[in-house]
Amino acid sequence: MTVRQVMKELASYGSEQTKRIYFTHGASEPLFGVKIGDMKKLLKKVDSNNQMALGLFDTGNADARYFAALMADESGMTKANLRKWARASNWQMLSEYAVAQLISETKHGWDLGIEFIDAKKENVACCGWSTLSNWVSFRPVNEVDISAVAGLLERLESTIHDQANRLRFTMCNFVVAAGAYVPEVTKQTLAIGKRLKDLEIEPVKKGCSVPEIVEDLTKIQKMGRIGRKRKRARC
Repeated sequence: MTVRQVMKELASYGSEQTKRIYFTHGASEPLFGVKIGDMKKLLKKVDSNNQMALGLFDTGNADARYFAALMADESGMTKANLRKWARASNWQMLSEYAVAQLISETKHGWDLGIEFIDAKKENVACCGWSTLSNWVSFRPVNEVDISAVAGLLERLESTIHDQANRLRFTMCNFVVAAGAYVPEVTKQTLAIGKRLKDLEIEPVKKGCSVPEIVEDLTKIQKMGRIGRKRKRARC
């Protein structure tokens, strides 16, 4: 399939109702309003093809960009490609989900995550914390630098109060992810959660939940899932 053919297929799946939902999550025109489930149906028809993924992302269409992140071959994405995508991802479903998940699966995942959290642009910083959350969720224990994760948590706690609301949201998600997937820092994350219990975070939209560090980790502990890794970030 060509980029034009994929765009035509995506357009056929679009709906005004889904567009309205995506607008509430920060999306903007142009977009078709394609459900993620329908993108995954289309994904079965398209092989991983980074030239196509790059072309789709460059259309500027929000659905095409999400689909590009789903279909990209992580082994062939360069740091330059990934930096460009992170900067251009001004939609939360891209910056904190599809693009962040893709970046975490590349060999550059940890390094770019650390780089992005220092970004002045909020969407890039959010992408950084989300990349790191995904990275710890599936990387084997022998690839995780425990001291680096612990140090990152200390830094997070000392700076989170000065951050914008959405950034606080993704930072809290990192605390939960670190505690859930890196058992060596679970105790540390629970302690941080207790100290941050009065941190103010507004729901990103009506009906959305706010990360509750201690409550979320306690539930995961009760289910016996601390340290249980995912197979990959994108699913």
